[in-house]
Amino acid sequence: TLENVSLPTTLTNIGANAFNGCTNIADLTLNTIGNCTIGDNAFYNIGNGSGTLEIHCNLSNSTSSSEIFRNAKFKNLIVTEGATSIGNRSFINHTTLETVSLPSTLTKLGDYSFHGCSSLGDVSITSPDCVLGATVFKNSGNGTGTFYINCPIPDSTGGEGNPEMFRGSNYKKF
Repeated sequence: TLENVSLPTTLTNIGANAFNGCTNIADLTLNTIGNCTIGDNAFYNIGNGSGTLEIHCNLSNSTSSSEIFRNAKFKNLIVTEGATSIGNRSFINHTTLETVSLPSTLTKLGDYSFHGCSSLGDVSITSPDCVLGATVFKNSGNGTGTFYINCPIPDSTGGEGNPEMFRGSNYKKF
């Protein structure tokens, strides 16, 4: 069984459902940089809830689907410096995710990207240029964490970043 996976920088395609259901994986490092096509549900329902997911690339471009890590089970998420975007529904319902490290280079968090991450503790978005998608953190938070945000929170005009983005969130301090 796979337990620790590190995907190389030379990878150009990850097929649909490639790692779907690989629940024994503790740690996954996605080193893919550039134009890698990531198929639908490539990492759906992956992980055992104890390890780290480390990402060295953008998770939203025209060749990647959304919901790449839907229902995944990792304890920690590290998105490294240089990554600028996280696509729609990338981590939706990632219920075991406790810590998230986002880069200062982040300029977009897509719609529902952390929706339903109910174990999430501290979250820090330091980039003043980051655009937040609709309901990006809806129903997230474990009740003990601090949420720090340095970018504008859009008004109630709807569209990207509508006021639903934090509905049902459970953070101790904003």
